[in-house]
Amino acid sequence: MITRLEHALQIAMPSPQRLVELQRRPWDVEAAEVEAMAAWIQDRLQPRARNTDPTTSADAAASIGDMTAKRQAVLDVLRHIGTATDAGIIDAYRAMSLPEQSESGIRSRRHELHLLGLIRQVGDAENGRGRRCIVWGVA
Repeated sequence: MITRLEHALQIAMPSPQRLVELQRRPWDVEAAEVEAMAAWIQDRLQPRARNTDPTTSADAAASIGDMTAKRQAVLDVLRHIGTATDAGIIDAYRAMSLPEQSESGIRSRRHELHLLGLIRQVGDAENGRGRRCIVWGVA
């Protein structure tokens, strides 16, 4: 049986050349292309475990469910504070009444927001121990 994602990709996923065209003329995008790209993005954001991981990892990935609320919370933090490093985002997140997340979970949601194009790197800063860190801001 073919999955929704496989079907969308077979029918309408834009080729790399088409994606370049759409960057120049985004108003030419077709509804089927949007659906295929959205399905591809949604698939990439699903929690998963490697085939070589123990079954407990697969069980943990399946238990995570929809990350939308937690991803939105991280985006809301960044909108509230403006720009910040991962450490700054985590500190601000902890200071607000938001869904419980581990530090690695907050960093993972930030990474997903970056993949979705909702946030972007706006600079870098020193972390106080002589290392450079990425500063993130809303796109």
